[in-house]
Parts: sequence; C-alpha cells; structure tokens
Amino acid sequence: MQCPLISVFILPALSHAFSLNTTTSYWNYTTSSLATTTSSKCKEAYSAEIDCNEYLVQLVNAGEQRYFLDSMEPDNFTQTCTPTCQSSLSKYIANVKESCAQPGDAAVKSLGFLGKDGEENVPVQTIGSLFQYTLMQSCAKDEDGQFCYIQQSSVLPADFDCNWVCALAYYWNNHQYPYSLWTVGDPSILNIDADTHRRVKVGNDMLFMGSAGDTWVDDGWKNIQKCGYGNSTTAPFDIGIKGVGNGILNASSTTAAAAQPTETESAGSKVVMTMRFVGLVVLSAFVLV
Repeated sequence: MQCPLISVFILPALSHAFSLNTTTSYWNYTTSSLATTTSSKCKEAYSAEIDCNEYLVQLVNAGEQRYFLDSMEPDNFTQTCTPTCQSSLSKYIANVKESCAQPGDAAVKSLGFLGKDGEENVPVQTIGSLFQYTLMQSCAKDEDGQFCYIQQSSVLPADFDCNWVCALAYYWNNHQYPYSLWTVGDPSILNIDADTHRRVKVGNDMLFMGSAGDTWVDDGWKNIQKCGYGNSTTAPFDIGIKGVGNGILNASSTTAAAAQPTETESAGSKVVMTMRFVGLVVLSAFVLV
C-alpha cells in the first residue's frame, strides 16, 4: 500500500547575526544610503556585525505595522529578545558614535514624499538607535508573561489605565528610547512583490521621521507620571530580556537630542526642488494596499 504524500512547509531559519550593509528583502539602507562624504572608518563601523536574530530586521522594517512581518510566532520574539542581542546592539551604537565623528559622517534623512522636499543629515547612530528602540518595544511583556507586541494592538490610547501593563510599556519605551517616529521606507506607500506577493514598503533605502508635532508620546508619558512611575529608573513592566534588569538600557546613546538633524561642514542639508505627484500617491495607496 502506498503511503500518501504529505507536504510539509518549513519556514527558513533566521540568522542569529546580521550586517546593516547587506541588502535583503527587508533591508536596503546600506552604506550607499549614507552621505557621500561619510568616511571609510564610519562605513566600516556601520557595516559591523550585530549579534541579533535577523527577525529584528523584519521588526524594524515593519515599523510596528504588523502586516509587513512574515509571521508573529512567539519563538521569533524569544530568539530575538536576548541579552546577547541587547549587549551587541549597545556596543554597536557606541562604536558607530565613536567612529562616525568626522564632519562629513552622516546618515541621510529624506524630507517630504519619498524625499521630494530634499535631504537632511542626521547622526549615523540614528539607525542603530532605531534598532534599539524596536528591540525594547518588541520585547516588553504583559502581566502574564506574553509579548505585548503579539497580544496588543499597535494603537494604544495615551490616557490608559495605570494597570494596563502593555500601555505602560509602550509609552515608557517611547519616552526612554525616542525613535518611534523614525522609519526606513515609507509605510504608507506599499507595493506588492511579484514573486512572493509580500507587501513591500516603497523607498526602503530612505530614512524618514514623522511629524515632531505629534503629542501622543508626551501625553502618554504625562500619564505615566500620573501613575507614579515618572521618576523611576526602573521600567514598571517586564522588559522581556532574560538576565537583564528592568533599568533603562544605555539611555545615554538614545537621547532625543541625538535624533535631531545636524548639518555638518562638508555634508550640509541639500534641498531638491521637484514636482509632487499627489494623484499618483493616492492611486498607489488605493490600488496596492
């Protein structure tokens, strides 16, 4: 008797280390996206291996928009949220900050729709700090030990109840690691990969920052202060990284000031004047989403 054939689908194993200078289906902000005046020493530091599960790259690419992820299995988060990853990422940021100190060393932030309003230079460690923010936000756990990223919506009200652990975690991390407004690629403009049929962000070789006028982060932090946690250096929730305390991790490298654009002597801001294709934007969003 012939045995029936059983098809087994196995997701490809994710690497436990990666370099930001390697182009993948989830990452395209390599050294070629940095300012053209960036030194070779800085590019070498930017290209250094980060000892984290490659799933973190997916999370950064997603920018908290879950439909960009291949899956949301708890094992992916468990393998990503490790003390090794946290330590490696902190060392990476510190090394980039030290190595990218020349006047021309800069990452490039795009302004307007897909950079049509020009470019602005920002510190190269901005990219690493975005990864650190994403790690901390993705690893936070609720009172039952479940990852908040999986259990909760990405939209959490700023006037949350003080017992809502995942809301506490969300706004705490937004305040302590102020890179929630940064994204690589524009998440509002989508395309569909012809081979994989996966949603892909347009402009994923560009760095963007949302409106600094948004007050929801500040409102959420004010609520945390009302809840009595504003002056604490210890997170009022499980940060989800075993073997690491709940204190603020390497906060000195993630200050709000570090996220602000800086104009350098040899790599100043560049303005590009061009036409906006508003009709195309609306059509693309309508047809492809």
